[in-house]
Amino acid sequence: MTEAAVRAIAASPDFSLAQTCGPVAWARGRWPNVDWRDGGLTWVGWEGTRAVWRRVRACPDGRLVIAGTAAEAEDRTWATAVLGLDQQAPSFTDPVIDGLHARYPGLRPFSSGSLFDGLVSSIVGQSISVAAAAVTEARLAALFVPPLDLDGRNYWPMPRPEQLAEAVPALVRTSGVTNRRAEAIVVAARACLSGELPDPGRDPLSDDGIRQLAAASDTLVLECNQPHPIPGRMLVHMIVDDVRTLRAEFPRLPFLLTHVGADVTAAGIAGARIPDDLETLHV
Repeated sequence: MTEAAVRAIAASPDFSLAQTCGPVAWARGRWPNVDWRDGGLTWVGWEGTRAVWRRVRACPDGRLVIAGTAAEAEDRTWATAVLGLDQQAPSFTDPVIDGLHARYPGLRPFSSGSLFDGLVSSIVGQSISVAAAAVTEARLAALFVPPLDLDGRNYWPMPRPEQLAEAVPALVRTSGVTNRRAEAIVVAARACLSGELPDPGRDPLSDDGIRQLAAASDTLVLECNQPHPIPGRMLVHMIVDDVRTLRAEFPRLPFLLTHVGADVTAAGIAGARIPDDLETLHV
């Protein structure tokens, strides 16, 4: 492991790193850039063009102890974006969701990447299971950057837009995605670099972010190597239309989904059988 500086940041007394990282733990090491091991979160990402990592553990006094090669000055900003430190759960009127909130009061919405990373994940994960999508993302990431070996496990940051934009779809296809999805990933990266998509660091659930995505969906054309170009709306439909509708109908959705993820994780750790209807959300 690369030698790492150790430091700490404060977190609110009711924050739980374990509960917040439930979606990470559920994947059991399949994601390329995050993992929950030995009671802590390991994260790998980019600082400019340099791959960096952070390992985060919670202290009994409420501090988060961070080790890694990422910039210490950015720890608070990173933790706010990825771990949702400054967010608080809203009140829930539905008894099922309110019960989950009561069981996991320290949970915050976990974010594993930028808006562009989410777009790539949405393309990769269409019509396959979350576990299969995680494995496919790892194969995709491994095509563009050498692994970081941390305690015997290889990690890869998600590919940067410029890496994917310069790739040929045939290379992306070797990760396991279909030909059409490989083409969509490359063209989406080029659209990101040309400004046709919002700033990758912008919150995709913000009003401004949704407006930008909606505008992009009307103008972006995927000029893939196919007989006919693919309208951009097909590319961003799952983010624009679905997120816009869900946000309007269910403003508590980020917390709701994260609570369900934590519930799945808790059931798996306890060795309990996960109910078949767990994904049926009573909203």
